[in-house]
Amino acid sequence: VTISMHKLIDSIVESVDGTESSGTICNNLWDDSFCHFSLVFACLIHDVGHTGMSNKLLVAQNHKVSLRFSGPSAERHSIQLALELLFLPKFKMFRKAILPNVKTKFEFGRFIFWCILCTDIATPERLRNGKARFDVVHTVRESIITAQGQRDGCAVDDFDDNLCAVLPYLKEIVKYMKLTDSNIKDHIHEMDITQDKLERCVVMEHMTQISDVAHLMQSWETFLKWNFRLYKELMDCHEKGLMPDLSENWEKGQIGFYNNYVIPLAERTEQIIFGSEKPAFNLVSNARKNLRQWKEEGTELSAIFVSGYQNGDSESTVMSSCLSLH
Repeated sequence: VTISMHKLIDSIVESVDGTESSGTICNNLWDDSFCHFSLVFACLIHDVGHTGMSNKLLVAQNHKVSLRFSGPSAERHSIQLALELLFLPKFKMFRKAILPNVKTKFEFGRFIFWCILCTDIATPERLRNGKARFDVVHTVRESIITAQGQRDGCAVDDFDDNLCAVLPYLKEIVKYMKLTDSNIKDHIHEMDITQDKLERCVVMEHMTQISDVAHLMQSWETFLKWNFRLYKELMDCHEKGLMPDLSENWEKGQIGFYNNYVIPLAERTEQIIFGSEKPAFNLVSNARKNLRQWKEEGTELSAIFVSGYQNGDSESTVMSSCLSLH
């Protein structure tokens, strides 16, 4: 995930030259090194302390993580662990370098929560809210451009509070980032919901979500490798009695995930980065290419996955069998 984010940022920097493009909301991030660092850092820590179980399983097992954190339990647990480590005394000089003032603490806290909470893609409401933010920032930005000829980034009074991805977690941001009451009072506008903040949130959420499932938009071999690893991870949960056997529906499940999540996500991300211009890299076309091949070979590939897992075959053996079909 971290490597994919590095590559995505590099690709954007190389392809976006800072000039305004029709419809894109990515231009104000292309040269923001602090934002780039925060994205990479978030990817690095996004699974810290992961138990190998989904939030649904954590709740079903009455796991201590779900008892401590409601909703996106695993994600909030990772944020807590990572930021507590970051604020250990031995990282004092590192913090001074990346968080030189109170404003950057507020920003970093928002960035980390935006990026990590959005990886909870199993929660329908979270996905709907993310899509709503995407729709709103594009609609509002187009109206601002139409009315003023440029984007001014001012606060908009009638934004729905539900559009704020971190509103329910403000106390955690304050706690983990070691912000004082005085800090909050002196920087009260850091809590405002503005067009600029929503735009940045939408960009960072989509970049993180793309990086989290990047293998689905990369080479066929890369997709197969990580798809088999996911299958093994879920089968391990099945063997422990935590979930049903997904083998029978594995082929159809991948098709549904591509059609309902991956391709729409890739389409929105290309619009965010490139607007109406031709994409400089092909998230959508790569996803569709892999989907087409999976539709052709998915039945046989799923059977190879099942057999490989049951027989304890090495990953290289399974991949060799899969690629021999092509």
